[in-house]
Amino acid sequence: MIMIIDSHPDLPPVTSRWLGPIALLLAVLSLACAIMLTIAAARQGAGPLGVMLCVAVGVIDVMLLMVVGLQQRHLRQLATSRDKLRATFATHERAQLAEWGEREDLWSRHLVEVTAALQRFVSHLVEVRVPAAVSRANVPPAIHQPLVDEDVSTMLEGVVSAVSGVAVQHFDRQEALRGILVALARRVQPGSHRIQEAATHLAEARPGDELVQATMMRIDHAAAQQARAAQGLAVLCQDWPGQQWLQPLALVEVVRAASGRIVDFRRIKVIGDLTVAAAAPVVEPLIHLIAELLANATVCSPPTTDVEVTVRLVQRGAVITIDDGGIGLDEHRLAKATDIASGRRLPELEDLVDSLQTGLPVVGILARRHGFGVALSDSPFGGVRAVVLVPEKLVQVLDGEDALAIGRPSTTPPSAARSSSPQPAEAAPAAPAVTSGTTAARPQLPQRRSPRHITPQPSPDRSPAPPARASSPGSLFTPQEPGDFLGNYLEGAHDVSAVPRQPSPAAHDPAHQEEQ
Repeated sequence: MIMIIDSHPDLPPVTSRWLGPIALLLAVLSLACAIMLTIAAARQGAGPLGVMLCVAVGVIDVMLLMVVGLQQRHLRQLATSRDKLRATFATHERAQLAEWGEREDLWSRHLVEVTAALQRFVSHLVEVRVPAAVSRANVPPAIHQPLVDEDVSTMLEGVVSAVSGVAVQHFDRQEALRGILVALARRVQPGSHRIQEAATHLAEARPGDELVQATMMRIDHAAAQQARAAQGLAVLCQDWPGQQWLQPLALVEVVRAASGRIVDFRRIKVIGDLTVAAAAPVVEPLIHLIAELLANATVCSPPTTDVEVTVRLVQRGAVITIDDGGIGLDEHRLAKATDIASGRRLPELEDLVDSLQTGLPVVGILARRHGFGVALSDSPFGGVRAVVLVPEKLVQVLDGEDALAIGRPSTTPPSAARSSSPQPAEAAPAAPAVTSGTTAARPQLPQRRSPRHITPQPSPDRSPAPPARASSPGSLFTPQEPGDFLGNYLEGAHDVSAVPRQPSPAAHDPAHQEEQ
């Protein structure tokens, strides 16, 4: 605060302005008294004494007047000194104001620099270090900012530590939840396999009983649904048993195998070229992905409509198009579903608690893991169109003979290919209609035989397939027509005397049902 100075402690005190008038008044009164005394002395005959008194009084008056004059001059000098001092103080005050203004500018610039440094520090913290702590990656050190106060820096470091601790706790909970769900899925799958095994034994024991055969089919199919649900849960938990197919499988057969893992398999209509195949390493995940999309298509469309599936070869690979006749989705929900199905945005396990809709998240995980392209759009039939792009590097073109007899079974007994790890789920027998430029005659109704107990025989027109490779931690199995058995049964259930053929191992091999 600036104070204006009106006096200085070194200056003598200023005499009152009434000093001059009072001295003049006293001089006048003294002179009047002297005159009166002189007159009185003259009347009484005092003579020279009166005159001397009058003269003395006059001298005193003159001296008083001189004193008053000197005092007035001194006061004028003091006033002049005061004015000079005020001018000096004003100059000093202006200098101080200028100095304080410069200091204020310096502090303002310093404050701006400190604020900018703090913003950079916090931005690096929020954009780089906190996300790294949340993802449990290596947290980079803080950027060096000399202008940031050490106490503030320490406090912000505490924020990073707190976030890291919360992230670790969240990750531990997620891992515990995933472990529980994977263990549950691995318990459910063997139960499904045992149900299918029991159904197989029952069918083999009574091959001529149509009611038993039909009931066995329904039991086997229901067990396949249970196994698919368990495998989908395992996929959501980022678990993968690592099973493989030995040979490529035509995409039309992939769709048929997938349709065998859903409830309304009879509504699936497939159109495509049997020579377009998926590479062996991606056959099983592709079957599971298509099964989830087919399940959504059948659930979200009227039960009286068909689900049209088209397979075709394109420049960048092969495309599987699935069209349903449902009511479709609005623009917002369709965009959200596309983000999930394509793998661009995968929900956490806790995000699925409310809806319990796991189909599209499973599709997204498989698409991201194996490089499939998945897109959802409006279908010309009024529902939703799902387009699955299999990249060119994962597509193979089969020759005509392979298209007629896809996936020769391995000569290794199935029991040798099984391991203690969760076995792939058996594809529920289903045979959706297939229209293709390359067609094969439908075989006759086979006898129900489990490949778990027999060694598949080679076709009479082909040489035996080479022995299977050594079993990996997951099971190894051969590509066959997974839904062939049920299709033949449904079409020829009343002709049980038909000539039997060798059953398709892929139709009943428990290895087929791991992904359900």
